Amino acid sequence: DTSTTTTTMTPPSSTTPTTKKSPCQSSPPSPSSSSSWLRSFKLNQCHISNKGVQILAFHLHHNPTLEYLYLGVNHIGDNGALALATMLQVNTKLKMLSLYQNNIGDKGVIALASSLEHPHTNKNKNNTTLKMLVLHHNPTISDRGACALGHMLQANSTLKELIVHSNPRIGYKGMKALAEGAK
Repeated sequence: DTSTTTTTMTPPSSTTPTTKKSPCQSSPPSPSSSSSWLRSFKLNQCHISNKGVQILAFHLHHNPTLEYLYLGVNHIGDNGALALATMLQVNTKLKMLSLYQNNIGDKGVIALASSLEHPHTNKNKNNTTLKMLVLHHNPTISDRGACALGHMLQANSTLKELIVHSNPRIGYKGMKALAEGAK
């Protein structure tokens, strides 16, 4: 005795919309959602703008598991870096933040550096877990931003790798500040 199951598909009617909503158009999950097990998030080359990284940073404020965040080759500028700096002040898990080849300038770098200074040098909340910060190929970072990073390095004992090569506006003054901070 064999039974046969037949499935009939009917075409959508002309009054029924057939557009499918992209996952990127929906609201991001809350930090308490089932994605809380995620340790590494690679979003390189995803055309993320300041607004996108602001939303992401908001949801990462108290993420209990994410340790590695890759945001290279996007459209992140100073406002996006400011949002990430605010997140770093309260996030206690992130170990690596990669922001290479974006549009981050001195304002964004100064905010990031400030969030990485340890509490004994700055009265604000500061990150003590980030071990690696990648900022290469952000062509508007100049001596001013490099000096802020150098100052941060003098106070931060947690950060082990800072990658800033291929930023052509960092000159002698910025390199000197970075070298002094790395002592």
